[in-house]
Amino acid sequence: MRAATWATNRDIAAAWLSWERANRIADALPDDDPDRAAMRIASRTMLCGHAWRVHVNVAGDRFEELRQLCTAAGDKASLAIAMAGLVLDHAYHDRIREASQMASEAMALIESLGDPALTVGLSLAAVHAKVESGELSDALRWSQAVIDLADGDPSKGNFVFGSPLALALAMRGVARNLLGRPGWQDDLRHGLDMARSADPMSCAAVVTWVYFPGIPNCVLRADDRAVREIDDALQIAEQSGDDMAFAIARMTLGFALVHRPTDAERDRGQKLLAEVSEVLVREGFAWASYLSSMCTWRVRGLGAEIAITRYRSCAPPSTICSGRDGCWRGAFRRRGFWWRHCLIAGPRVTWSKQRPRRSG
Repeated sequence: MRAATWATNRDIAAAWLSWERANRIADALPDDDPDRAAMRIASRTMLCGHAWRVHVNVAGDRFEELRQLCTAAGDKASLAIAMAGLVLDHAYHDRIREASQMASEAMALIESLGDPALTVGLSLAAVHAKVESGELSDALRWSQAVIDLADGDPSKGNFVFGSPLALALAMRGVARNLLGRPGWQDDLRHGLDMARSADPMSCAAVVTWVYFPGIPNCVLRADDRAVREIDDALQIAEQSGDDMAFAIARMTLGFALVHRPTDAERDRGQKLLAEVSEVLVREGFAWASYLSSMCTWRVRGLGAEIAITRYRSCAPPSTICSGRDGCWRGAFRRRGFWWRHCLIAGPRVTWSKQRPRRSG
């Protein structure tokens, strides 16, 4: 277990193998061993809490077994860690309703414990689910709580992510923009700056939270700085061997590149998106649904291309607003995550309000 703890934010595959080994050892202990129950809970907690990172499904019997063990032992903290992992697993596999419901249950449990480190480390899963489900007041409140309790310490509560504070800043920035609140630009920049020195998963996750919705939804430009920051996160993820971090960083870079001005960059972006789509389809992630089914739509007279997913309806181009007006709300604020609705490729198109229809 000590080896797995060390490897969690360095080599998640190695950490997973260590937890599996610890789990087998715990199960093999005699029934009358006084440490058996605690050891079985400890290994199962980490397996459930991090299963989403290694594409292992623990929903169902495996999680319920842990819930029963925790209930019998009165171990609410371990149950909260496992629940946070399951929230993320639901969200990444597009089980948004289940993710939101479990997020509410998990946060009620986490808040009842009154442990600042646990609150900082585990609340981000719930924030993720609430942003996806459009429950932005909860997302803003919980991300603010993480920032307050972290008190400037990037590594406090690093049970799931190496730098919860960096992620909380990025998530608060997204929630603020969606709600039309000031300060979101500073939050995104602060989160990105902090993530540079964080672990590979935190770095990739912050970059994705900032640029994956921000660029397609016209809030942020795919300028040289953005591409450089995403590419840096991709290189870090590739060197770490963390498949999840590598996949989301590649996806984010692909979306940034298809918004670049040159054909060569856009071609590279399309190739990246096609490659990462195959991985996401194989692993059953929700993003695959629209990455693999995008089509291109040319807007007459504007010389811009708008890629529309068939997965869900897309807001018509006349409702797209400029970054100054907070594009992450309005047309894109619906039940379900806003970046699923409309993805813009090619030159940036911004309209501050509804464009009038031409007569005739």
